[in-house]
Amino acid sequence: MQSSGENGAGKSTLIKLLTGVIRRTSGEVFWCSDAVQLATPNEAISRGINAVHQEVVLCRHLTVAANMFLGDEINKNGLMRKRAMTDAAQAVLNDLGFNLPAGALLSDLTIGQQQLVATARADARHAISHFRRADGLSDAPGIGAALPAHSPATG
Repeated sequence: MQSSGENGAGKSTLIKLLTGVIRRTSGEVFWCSDAVQLATPNEAISRGINAVHQEVVLCRHLTVAANMFLGDEINKNGLMRKRAMTDAAQAVLNDLGFNLPAGALLSDLTIGQQQLVATARADARHAISHFRRADGLSDAPGIGAALPAHSPATG
């Protein structure tokens, strides 16, 4: 979904409601034909709802893969599985048609490429879940969706 409109039209408020950042005071939200609360960001994320904002909010000193899995690192027995994260990140990038190396530092990418990484990060939650299920690390469902808060930057 892309949200566009004049300043003050409610784009940011809608995105905040759908991502659980603010609570709605009236009305209903339906997701996959079910009424949902979306009372917290974690609830929205668990349903596959993620916002990809125009401003890139990633860590320039980390790799593309590390940024995509930031906060959701794949680990086993307390050890981070960097190779597994890089492979999973590359698979997500390839599936999305983004010609970016998962092992590259974010600081080596253009702003436009960094925005692609932010979009791929939202989709990576799907890969994280599938990897963990296949590896026996988790049975959480995997769903991915990106909701840009403003028109995507060009260039």
